[in-house]
Amino acid sequence: INQYQLAYYDVQADTLMYHVICGSFSMAVNAKNRAEKLKEAGFKTCYKFYHGNVRVQTGAYKNKPNAEKEVEKLKEKGYSAFITEDAGIDIKL
Repeated sequence: INQYQLAYYDVQADTLMYHVICGSFSMAVNAKNRAEKLKEAGFKTCYKFYHGNVRVQTGAYKNKPNAEKEVEKLKEKGYSAFITEDAGIDIKL
């Protein structure tokens, strides 16, 4: 794995991960609000820092079909979401 590929891999598992992102915010308070609403809807969340924004992640999967299922569940609840291989770095708010 070279330095450019490293961002796309779960270092412990050494596998490509598909991250489900349900919001990217310039203000951390907006990310917190989204995460709270997602938790109330039954989703687990964590925060990622990516290019100056705080992302709300609801899942990370080893295979893309599972990530796509998560996106569909989010859409059924009225949320927009996308899949990325580069979610950013873990942060706590």
